[in-house]
Amino acid sequence: MIRTALILAVIASPAHAQSFDEAVRQNVALAVSICAQHVGEPTRARTALEAAGFAYGGFDGSLDDATHRYTAPAGTAEVLVYQGQMAPDCRIETQHLGPTDAGRIAGGVLQGVMPGRFTPTATYCPGYTEPGRQLPQTISVTDLGNAGSCNEGEGARINLFFAV
Repeated sequence: MIRTALILAVIASPAHAQSFDEAVRQNVALAVSICAQHVGEPTRARTALEAAGFAYGGFDGSLDDATHRYTAPAGTAEVLVYQGQMAPDCRIETQHLGPTDAGRIAGGVLQGVMPGRFTPTATYCPGYTEPGRQLPQTISVTDLGNAGSCNEGEGARINLFFAV
């Protein structure tokens, strides 16, 4: 009887509701964390994305030179992982944030997973780089429109890559 009452109490307890905006921010942050830690290892990045609940959406290109697509839960973001002939990269795209907010999220995640390793770049869009490294990892943030633009109403793209 007590056990049944306890089970009913747990089931009847309201779950913490997550707003769509919170989901967008959390999924973008999770994608940045995975990409930052595995940008040079596309197979590991892809495995980590799948383990985190991102749905695989196929690839563009050929089996040995492809961009693999992953969609975050509720369509909050898309992650594109390039694996092939050129330097690997990982892009996070969302229609639900502008470059400024996406840049803040990326900066916070980078400080959390790799404290002190990245410094902001002095560009008109948010960005980060690893100073003093021969092949620095670079993080650029733009809108989804024209490359290099920072229009707040046009979504955001976070691109993590090695500057070669």
